[in-house]
Amino acid sequence: MHGFDPEYFVQQVAGLSQLVGELMLVKPLVIDLGWGKLKSALVKLPDSALATHAEASESRKKFVEQYAHAFRNVVAGNSAKALEALKGLSASVGSALVGEMQSGVKELLDSQMGKLG
Repeated sequence: MHGFDPEYFVQQVAGLSQLVGELMLVKPLVIDLGWGKLKSALVKLPDSALATHAEASESRKKFVEQYAHAFRNVVAGNSAKALEALKGLSASVGSALVGEMQSGVKELLDSQMGKLG
């Protein structure tokens, strides 16, 4: 066939096979889409969702740090510490958020905690 390079084709297939092999080694919980949804929800919290509007920026930062701590433990394979960190984040969210945002974030947290425990 015109333009077909068998050597290049073999290299492409080998590279893609290696990529698929690497993805198969990843624990499903690490690449679970719920982690992204949870982080996005925390980062995008409006000031009005926090009981203390003046401290909204600091609260969001604290939430994201707690999230990152939990996720690092998931990546490291330490589910118990990850679950403990998510419970701490849930308590923080429970005391700082108001209204519908609180229930939305809590639902995402509960989902991730359920996958860990």
